[in-house]
Amino acid sequence: MAFTTLRLALVVPIAALAAALLAPAAHAQNDPASPVEISAPTERDYKECPAAYVCAFPQKKGGGTPVKIHQNQSGKHHLDIVAHSVQNRTSKVVTFYRWKARNGCARPSFTLQPGQRSDYAGGAPMNEEVRCIGIP
Repeated sequence: MAFTTLRLALVVPIAALAAALLAPAAHAQNDPASPVEISAPTERDYKECPAAYVCAFPQKKGGGTPVKIHQNQSGKHHLDIVAHSVQNRTSKVVTFYRWKARNGCARPSFTLQPGQRSDYAGGAPMNEEVRCIGIP
C-alpha cells in the first residue's frame, strides 16, 4: 500500500509537468507569427457579425466595431479601415487582401471558408492587416 501511494505521488507531478510543457503546442495556430491561422468562431467572440455577412474588425480577435459586407454584394471591396481580424459568415469562400489596387485588390491574400475567421487577419504573411475583401 505504501509503495503504491509513493508511486502515485511521483507519477501525478510528472504527468502535470508533461501536460504543462505540451499545452503551448496546442495553441500555436493562434500565434500571430504563424502562417495563416484559421479558427471556428465561438459564441463569446465576434458578436457584431450577423449571418450572411463578411466582417472586418479594427482590432484582433473580433474587437471593435466591424465593417460589414453582405454576401450578395459581389466584387472587390476597399475598406475604410485596416482590419486586424476578419470573419466570414457567408455561404461563400471569401478572399482577403492586404493591399488595395486601382482595379480591385492586390496580393498577398488568403481565403476563408464559410463560418471561419482569422483572429490575426491572416497572420505574419499579411502583417496582420486586411484592406480589401473579394466576394464571388
